[in-house]
Amino acid sequence: MKPHNIITASLLLGITILLNSCIADLRTLSIKKNGITDEPAKKGREILNKSAKAHGIEQWKQYKTAEMTYSGKWKPPVSWLAN
Repeated sequence: MKPHNIITASLLLGITILLNSCIADLRTLSIKKNGITDEPAKKGREILNKSAKAHGIEQWKQYKTAEMTYSGKWKPPVSWLAN
């Protein structure tokens, strides 16, 4: 690897680590200090339940959904080079 590529890669890695570490903890100061207590959690559930009712949660529950998982073996994009 050429020296300028090593320097560029090192700088990019350093910047990435620096930026990601700055936003790693999104908790509020109150939660950091006091933790999550039952009162705010209960209030949050009440707000979510009211919102769900206002937006017609009963109609949403009537929808039928399906889940499908597909698994296949794909050749790499440059597989023709390996042959």
